[in-house]
Amino acid sequence: MLFERVLAGVVFVGDCENGRLTRGKVCCPNCKRELEQQVPADNDAQLICPQQDRGCVRPTKTFGCQEDMVAWIEQGWDAMAWVCKQSPNSA
Repeated sequence: MLFERVLAGVVFVGDCENGRLTRGKVCCPNCKRELEQQVPADNDAQLICPQQDRGCVRPTKTFGCQEDMVAWIEQGWDAMAWVCKQSPNSA
């Protein structure tokens, strides 16, 4: 079953079945396109929406470094997995 949650302004989309989460995509809350991870040499790490003409916020989310971005995304997936496990439809 498609499982979608907005966490801190970003949409995590996966599949929840029998209490188990299968990771999917981290998406833009506006257009639902998959966000791209960018780490410019002279800037902070960012999640960027590739869509440019739909009024999407660019960057969607900014982090101090790539490690912070990866850790934040992992925490998002952990939260999704916990909610999936608690879901009454997962039994």
